[in-house]
Formats: sequence, C-alpha cells, structure tokens
Amino acid sequence: MKKPTLNPEQKARRLAFCHHYQNYDWRNIIFTDESYFETGGLGARRARGVLRHAGEAYRPQNIDRRFAQGATVMFWGAILYDKPGMYKYKFK
Repeated sequence: MKKPTLNPEQKARRLAFCHHYQNYDWRNIIFTDESYFETGGLGARRARGVLRHAGEAYRPQNIDRRFAQGATVMFWGAILYDKPGMYKYKFK
C-alpha cells in the first residue's frame, strides 16, 4: 500500500512541531509502534500465470507448496532515550 505524500500545510506543521520541541527533555518519553504481518496472502501478490513447457507440470521445481492457512504475526517495539529498546512479537 502506498502512502500519500504530505501537502505543504502538513509539512509546515511538522516543521513547526520540530522547532517547538527542539530543546525538549525527551528522557521520559517512550516511542512505540506496532505492525501486523499476514503470511497467508503472499500468493496473491505473485503473478497469476504459469510459465512452463508441456509435460513439466509435476516436476518438483515447478510445484509451489501451499499451507492450509497463513499466520498472523504482531510485532511491537519501543525506543527509549537512555535504555535499550524493547520488542515483543506474537503469533496468532
């Protein structure tokens, strides 16, 4: 998925935020983020065609293994000022 670019007003507001907090004491702030990854939909991104010669359908190098269901992985991480960061992950 492609994210939209920032318009001039959004860029100006971000720059103003940076200037305002340039000398802020960030030692008590923790930045966190999380993301989910789905492994089941990987085949949807591949080409839908098949490129092989007649009679090659069941050769081992032409067979793509499939699993009944994919997995969902949640990854969470944190960035701290003066301590090592931390991360957690969970499989569903």
